[in-house]
Amino acid sequence: MVPWKTEAFNAFRYTGRILARVLEGENMVSVEVIKQWINSEIYVNLLEQSRKHLTIHVVEEDIPDVVLQFDADNLKLANLSISAIENLAKNPRLVCNYIAQKLKLLSGSGHEEEGKHSEDEESVLIEEIGFYRSFINLYLIELYFLQFDQDGLEAYLKATRVPGAKKYGAQLKLIYSTLMLREELIELVEKNTTQ
Repeated sequence: MVPWKTEAFNAFRYTGRILARVLEGENMVSVEVIKQWINSEIYVNLLEQSRKHLTIHVVEEDIPDVVLQFDADNLKLANLSISAIENLAKNPRLVCNYIAQKLKLLSGSGHEEEGKHSEDEESVLIEEIGFYRSFINLYLIELYFLQFDQDGLEAYLKATRVPGAKKYGAQLKLIYSTLMLREELIELVEKNTTQ
């Protein structure tokens, strides 16, 4: 089979599985479920670890329902439940390192902004508001795919309409493999220092 046909078939098959589960009533994530999750002890702990490790500004005000709905929709498109990402949230070091590496990758110069052409005017920063407390959910979804279903990552990215999903997915896989090598080295050093 021709490679692009195989990719298209896999994306179609993945989307079909998601649609079938949604129609069967599985994986019904709502705004209320997201609110409960981001106020849970596990998530609050992860958020605090992220603040310390990443030195980022997190907005303390109430999160608009439209932002929470975005998280719920992404979980539905990923065909994941809160319990699936909850297990990943129990490893703050991995999550924080992943977020740090991804933010580093995406923090290119203004000329490297996606879709920006050389003749475009420079962007003007109007106001920097920081991250809403729910920002980690997106990273947890990506980490889930990277750790448990790398074949489904591209289909998920396409379903969420990420431009250049294939290239972006490859970048995420590279970040993840680098992190896993780093984690193995840390574990090895920790093991050797305790002996």
